[in-house]
Amino acid sequence: MRRNIVLGLLLLATAIASNASGAGIWMISARQPCTGMTAGFAKPLAELDKAVGPHWQAAPGPVKGSGLVLVFIAACPNSSFGGKATGKFSSAFVLVPVEQSAPAGAQTHAIAVLQAAGKSRASVMQLFRNHGIPVTDAKVSLVVRGLADGKQAVSIIHTTNGTLTLDAHMEPVTQPMNSTDTTAVRVAPPGMLFNGPESSTRYAKGKAEMRADARSWLQRYQLGTPLFVTVDTDFIWNFQFTEMPHH
Repeated sequence: MRRNIVLGLLLLATAIASNASGAGIWMISARQPCTGMTAGFAKPLAELDKAVGPHWQAAPGPVKGSGLVLVFIAACPNSSFGGKATGKFSSAFVLVPVEQSAPAGAQTHAIAVLQAAGKSRASVMQLFRNHGIPVTDAKVSLVVRGLADGKQAVSIIHTTNGTLTLDAHMEPVTQPMNSTDTTAVRVAPPGMLFNGPESSTRYAKGKAEMRADARSWLQRYQLGTPLFVTVDTDFIWNFQFTEMPHH
């Protein structure tokens, strides 16, 4: 009996320490999945290496000599962090795929999170801010509707500096997206942000039109025409955040 009590106290202390340090699970339930859209842009590797800092190296993309900048938007009816509901949120992120050493045979990819945007007081935005990610206060929306020949996805990222609109038309062909260990990293201070599995039903064939004001992300990161666009439905994940960085 005493051994069980001691073990229970140790587990409780571990849980309290984990919550106090900012570590925890960020989860999207299959009962309330998200919708996502990603637009990919080619940028020279040398420029991206500067953007991700000396600790990371940008991964080569489909264009020779270039890597990728990804603008990712997610609209979710709910999520949980550390077992507590965050509520509904819509957020946008600027991501750069980076090189990562991984065990042979593991299905994995790594992304550097450069920027997040959403309602600054929302729990999810506070989560990213607390873990060292720059957050821009923004109104973010993503609406996906069915068409006779596929789907249309429209996302609007509106900040005090400008507005970026992505309008994508996707063909009605889907494929499963499964990653057993998606890994996200932080540029400054360099370190692990989170990792874990994610999955969705992905529409990968389509085209996107973009409209942007002078000071939107399109101009800030000097992005051109997107190389590709994807739309994800039934989108779920289970990400383990690391401890908050020490300032």
